[in-house]
Amino acid sequence: MKTYISIVSHGHQQMLLENSLLAAFGDFRIFVRENIPESDRRVPDDVSYTLNLRRAGFGSNHNKTFETVQPDPEDWFVICNPDIIATPEQVRQLLYQAEAEGFEFAAPMLWNNKTDRFDHNVRPRVQLLSLMLSFIGISGPSRYTADQLEKLQTSDWASGAFLAIKAGLFRKLGGFDERYFMYMEDVDLCKRAEALGVRVRYFGNVRMIHNAARDNRKFFSRSFLHHLRSALRFFLF
Repeated sequence: MKTYISIVSHGHQQMLLENSLLAAFGDFRIFVRENIPESDRRVPDDVSYTLNLRRAGFGSNHNKTFETVQPDPEDWFVICNPDIIATPEQVRQLLYQAEAEGFEFAAPMLWNNKTDRFDHNVRPRVQLLSLMLSFIGISGPSRYTADQLEKLQTSDWASGAFLAIKAGLFRKLGGFDERYFMYMEDVDLCKRAEALGVRVRYFGNVRMIHNAARDNRKFFSRSFLHHLRSALRFFLF
């Protein structure tokens, strides 16, 4: 069993260099797909690095890496944002626990050090009203309460900022739906997995750092418009 970590960078080489996962060559194969070219490549030579000839969406990039890797069904395919700060030991712990319990889909707790708060990377089933409310800053209905989170074992969906999935399951699902350029592709993936009887196992004892920028909350920004377009696709199509 092998572990492949897929990262999509948008000019984030410096951020990646500060991420200790890049030093974990003995345990993992790490693949970085660069969406925005930088003047020079500074990631270690052991990291597989691909520069896109043209910009692709979140799901498309990870799908391309998956097809490049061609993992065996029992291998783990880990989707990881460049702004995730984690140690190899944390990734090993997450996958060990998932293996021990027989889960094919797993997510850690993500914590934002800048706000000193839980990043809400696992959430209840997405409803149109709760999503619309979150766009205007009313996020409560779209989140688990503290009491729910304390007891949570499986989640309706988990953020694509960090997701570990068995390669066999990812292949069975056909990977991410590339009609989503950015946002909601993780919700869609989890929904399709649940239709096959597979839910995301949440391990709250594995805490990684994700100091997310939340650009999708700025009205009429490009990120916000991508999020809105993806939400309409999810609910209407």
